[in-house]
Amino acid sequence: MTYTRAPALLKIARIRDVLRREYLTIPELAKEIALSETWTRAYLKKMRAEKSVHIYEWREIEYPCRRDWIPVFATGEATDAPKPPRATIDKAAYYRKKYRERKENDPLAHEAFLAKRRNARWIPTCDIAASWIPRRT
Repeated sequence: MTYTRAPALLKIARIRDVLRREYLTIPELAKEIALSETWTRAYLKKMRAEKSVHIYEWREIEYPCRRDWIPVFATGEATDAPKPPRATIDKAAYYRKKYRERKENDPLAHEAFLAKRRNARWIPTCDIAASWIPRRT
């Protein structure tokens, strides 16, 4: 997309005005300008290529089983902030263990997890004549 028509230029101007007031992530910016996250990401990508927007910092966000970093954008021709390193193997194992403990403490979630595991192990047989024989688990 070329982003040269009037509606696109108005959206770019609106993004610039909002980012001049405060530094925002993509989801926050999308809510502020009433645009979807996909379109907001596309406009920011174009603006970063023009060097009118840069990554000011990286904000840590926690998901149920892992942590990730999301960029915080600001206007201007500064260099992008370096992205922090990914979690080491020890940290990743720690977060998986924490997620597993959280699941085990909730009985309904734990039962759903176990049922899913049991169903994943069952492999249907192709031999119709032998399908009446129960499988050992």
